[in-house]
Amino acid sequence: MNKSALASAIAHRHAMTMTEATSIVDTVTEVVALMLVEHGRVNINRFGRFRLQHKPPRQARNPKTGETVQVGERVTVQFTAADELKRRLLESNQGPRIE
Repeated sequence: MNKSALASAIAHRHAMTMTEATSIVDTVTEVVALMLVEHGRVNINRFGRFRLQHKPPRQARNPKTGETVQVGERVTVQFTAADELKRRLLESNQGPRIE
């Protein structure tokens, strides 16, 4: 699902225009990003938790040349699904499959 599909689903569910729904999606993503920058984490009940994860500098290898290069420190966003979301995914057979 992309931003347009999400906005379309919201518009359909709440009888609003695509412009209004797109504005809502934009606002939610802006607020989540802002809260991550300011607080380092965002918890959404029954959905999950976004948190910043700091990765230390490390040695890596260029796959084409085999040359060792230094990769600097970086920050990524980690998402952990809430138990409610995990349960719903498993019940719908869309969750991870263990074989």
